[in-house]
Amino acid sequence: MKVLTCAATRRRLHAYHDEELSVADQIAVSAHLEWCDPCAASFTDLRAIRAVLRRAAPGRTVDSPESPDLYPSVVNRLRAENTQSFAA
Repeated sequence: MKVLTCAATRRRLHAYHDEELSVADQIAVSAHLEWCDPCAASFTDLRAIRAVLRRAAPGRTVDSPESPDLYPSVVNRLRAENTQSFAA
């Protein structure tokens, strides 16, 4: 089984959430999230952000052509906050 670092896992979280990873990568990310609390918290945050966005815009996808900058800006903000929390 492939063992992932935290950095490798975080790079795959969006694709993991969207079920776009290969089976091997899905297993590797899932296994990492089981024992790594910081990465699991990042995944929980990602799921929460997407849930809020979906509730705020029912019937529309997060990657709506009307707001192409919203999704990347939210994700970038989340990454910045996670980086700050790890530095502290």
